Amino acid sequence: MSAPSEGYCATYFDGRVAAARPATVSIEAGTLAIRTGGDVLHWPLREVRLVARAADSTVRQLRYGEARLTIPDDSAFAWIALACPQLASSLPERRALARQAALWIGGSFAAVAFLIGVIIPFFAASVAVLIPSSVERRLGEMIKQQIFTEFGDRLCTNRVAMPALEGVFAQLQPEGGPIVLMILNGPVVNAFSLPGGQIVVMRGLIDFAKTPDEIVGVLAHELAHHVHRHPLKRFLKAATTSALLGDLTGGTILATAGSFLAATAYSREYEREADATALRWLSAAEYDTGGMGRFFARLEEKEGDETKGPLRYLSTHPPLDERIAATAGGGARSRVQAFSKTQWDAIKAICE
Repeated sequence: MSAPSEGYCATYFDGRVAAARPATVSIEAGTLAIRTGGDVLHWPLREVRLVARAADSTVRQLRYGEARLTIPDDSAFAWIALACPQLASSLPERRALARQAALWIGGSFAAVAFLIGVIIPFFAASVAVLIPSSVERRLGEMIKQQIFTEFGDRLCTNRVAMPALEGVFAQLQPEGGPIVLMILNGPVVNAFSLPGGQIVVMRGLIDFAKTPDEIVGVLAHELAHHVHRHPLKRFLKAATTSALLGDLTGGTILATAGSFLAATAYSREYEREADATALRWLSAAEYDTGGMGRFFARLEEKEGDETKGPLRYLSTHPPLDERIAATAGGGARSRVQAFSKTQWDAIKAICE
């Protein structure tokens, strides 16, 4: 919990006259800052004391010298009290304040967790179906430009490699809409989808892949995220959370949307849905359905199931054990060659 920007409401008595003055109070640079009228008073936290009161009194009052400060909100009082090391005159009082603050903070965290974990995802999924594809594409374009602003326009292209990679989407989803594939020249092992049918694959992932079927598996997985509109739903969830927790314009998440989508995880529900859809497409197109599983297994062997290190693909997706089992078991070997040798060589050298 932190104080609101305008401070907590309080009532100030200067100790010289009986008149009460409305005030706001906050904690600033080791002091209790009290604003009343045009004056700003600073009470050193170490010198603030709790006013003794009758056992049946509910009045919460602080003192500094002869001045008094009454704070009617219990949770605000408990928080301020814990910041003042010499406040309580006895240990039981101090413990009572700590318990009160802990209960308030625990309840706040539980409410926020429920809001973020349940209410906002439901809202985002419900709103996503109402957004036209044209709006989703414009959002994706805005995010793409933000990515270029942050990381530079370091796109790789090759007249042999790009058509070969883009052809995979047509094989996986013949009736699907257009997909824009971008290969970004960076060492991180990662791939992610933007709203509106844009898929970004990092050069590090292409370097790491050993076989064409591993690349095809990753492309199928990211295409499934697009078809299920997961990037849009994740963006709406983040923008709603940002607005509710203080950024009322949503500008913060929009300003960092590219890095957000590249570095944050989908929910396990979304990952399972994307994996299942990708496997179904791979099987229908007669690609090797075990490519994804082998790719995940090699990642786990190299880095472990970690969220650190250069293999960012691990940190943007949930734990791998379940996904390896789901994508590696029972996979039919490819009856369709993903790429020719010439195409594969061009893909591996796409950023050279």
